Amino acid sequence: MAIIDNIEKLHKKPDHVKRLILFVSIFVVMFVVVFVWVSTLKTTLERENEKDSQVSSPFSVFFGIIKEGVDASVSGVTGSINKLKQNEPKREE
Repeated sequence: MAIIDNIEKLHKKPDHVKRLILFVSIFVVMFVVVFVWVSTLKTTLERENEKDSQVSSPFSVFFGIIKEGVDASVSGVTGSINKLKQNEPKREE
């Protein structure tokens, strides 16, 4: 019920605060949309130069970028874990 409580708190706020929250929310969402669009635009243009006859759908480009990001994150985390394991002092019992 935390969402309902937050909505009730928002209803009680003055109009100028509600407008500020609205504009900040819109700015954040638009920033994310533009960031994703610019990221996919570079990939799309590179692929278009390589494959003039084949057109990639925006969804496949988006999910490809997401997959590459997740793969890079996973490999970075596993690399960090492996480094920590190598640098861990050995216990002698």
